[in-house]
Amino acid sequence: MRPTWIALALLAACGDRKPPTDADPVTDTDAATDADTDADTDTDPALPIDTANPDFLLVINEVLADAAVADANCDGTIESVDDEFVEIVNAGGIPIDLSGAELIDLTGTRHLFPAGSILEPLGAVVVFGGGTPTFDGSNPAAWCAALPAGVVTQTASTGATGFNNDGDTLTLVGPSGTVLGAVVYGPEGDGAVSLNLDPELDPAGRWVLHDTLSSADWSPGRRATGEAFSETPAGTGGTDTGPVFFPAGVLINEINADPSTVDGDASCDGVIDSADDEFLELYNPTPAAVDLSGWTVTDDTSAAGANRDLSPGTRRDGTPL
Repeated sequence: MRPTWIALALLAACGDRKPPTDADPVTDTDAATDADTDADTDTDPALPIDTANPDFLLVINEVLADAAVADANCDGTIESVDDEFVEIVNAGGIPIDLSGAELIDLTGTRHLFPAGSILEPLGAVVVFGGGTPTFDGSNPAAWCAALPAGVVTQTASTGATGFNNDGDTLTLVGPSGTVLGAVVYGPEGDGAVSLNLDPELDPAGRWVLHDTLSSADWSPGRRATGEAFSETPAGTGGTDTGPVFFPAGVLINEINADPSTVDGDASCDGVIDSADDEFLELYNPTPAAVDLSGWTVTDDTSAAGANRDLSPGTRRDGTPL
């Protein structure tokens, strides 16, 4: 399924649609440099990524932004930049060639996938900030055992992932500019525990703290339980009792808080109205549908914590149709 635009009746806009572009001036607080040291000069074209194929399903499954206490890459050194990682899994039924794809955060491109970055079905790539990922069992930590077949590691082509601990937006963009997946997290990333999808490999799942799914704080290249992605998980999933932060994937892509009094008929109803023509645009870059029923849109002046109710059968003020 192609990425889906989520249109809200109360916030309609009549302009052209486009994938999200990040104009957020957030400054990356990690002590990482963005100088690209990738010496890859391979110009062979990558295989096209067929996101319309019903067997296509690429999932960002786990993110560790705060690696202050983690030798997550198992190279024998705890380093807060090198041990950050993002885990990307091919949860579909066809190979996916990520050659030339980019991993981007609020600062810019963090990793350019080199030629030959092909994920077979239920294969995965774990992109670390740096160091020398060593998954051969020489490190006694449980997660440092040899990775399952089809799981590979890479290190950031720019020298660091530089994920902000207290909030960031990670976007995976294909060589043609197609958004393949995205993650938005807030201060919950600043806890020395990874964020993990629940259920795993489900782009419509929820982001939860990894230690609510198992006793481990992270599990690069494996399910939270330590099993291979190709194995049927032993647990039932969805039984964690920890905090749930947000469903995966949905992005706030555009906001119009001050419609023009000259050409600001954003709702296309023939009337320029400074209140009616305000809008908020949500975008779902994942291949799975996201149910917004029961969601609310709030701001810092919302009465009773909710400004707009997205429940089915309601007007924009929350009253029944």
